[in-house]
Amino acid sequence: MFIKDWSTEPFTARPRDQEPLRHHPPYGLNPDLGEPWAGRLKFISSESSFTHGGLIEGALEAAQRYAKETIGAGALSTGGERGAPTANRDWDWL
Repeated sequence: MFIKDWSTEPFTARPRDQEPLRHHPPYGLNPDLGEPWAGRLKFISSESSFTHGGLIEGALEAAQRYAKETIGAGALSTGGERGAPTANRDWDWL
C-alpha cells in the first residue's frame, strides 16, 4: 500500500496547506456566477453546499437541492410508466 500526503506535494499544495485548520472553510456557489449560467449549467457537488462544503453531507445536500429544483421545474423525464411528478406524490424524502 502506498499512502500519499498531498499537502507535501509541491505541484498540488502550498506550505500553508500543512497548517491545521482552525475552522471549516467557507464553501458555496459564488453569487457572481448567477445569470450567465442560469438554465445552462448546474453545480452539484459538495463544494456547492453552503453548510457542509467538502463533506459527504454537502454532496447529499447538493443532490437534494438539484432534485428539488428539477422536480419543481417539471424537468423530470417522463419516459416509461413513471410519468411526471404530481402534487399528490410524496416527495418529502427529497
